[in-house]
Amino acid sequence: MSNLYSYFGNAPFTGAPLDKPEVKKLEDDFWGRYNNDMVTENWMAFVNDELWGMAVYTPICTNFLAGMAGDAGMEAEDAGTSYIAPIKDAALGKNDVYEYEYYIIIGHIDELRARIYAINAENKDH
Repeated sequence: MSNLYSYFGNAPFTGAPLDKPEVKKLEDDFWGRYNNDMVTENWMAFVNDELWGMAVYTPICTNFLAGMAGDAGMEAEDAGTSYIAPIKDAALGKNDVYEYEYYIIIGHIDELRARIYAINAENKDH
């Protein structure tokens, strides 16, 4: 999966056009850093050329790391990987408990985004 998608704009959860950033390779430097609350719909996805793949969504994160190590299009047993990590700073005391939710969603990019929108709406209702 070599195509990275997300939404970085000022109108999240409105169906505005997606962003497709250049995929950063670990061998070239480090994962791509999507900081400063850049990921405004709280998700990123890697998809293939048919736009089918996997998204990572967490309602509390607007900062992510994402990139590739090795080559895309390999098999599960191969060393190549596409990587997405939501990141969130949190100050914790020694006895604190920290809980959060994240979702891993598989499907076509339109299905991924629709499911994320539905989860977002459900969370706002609670």
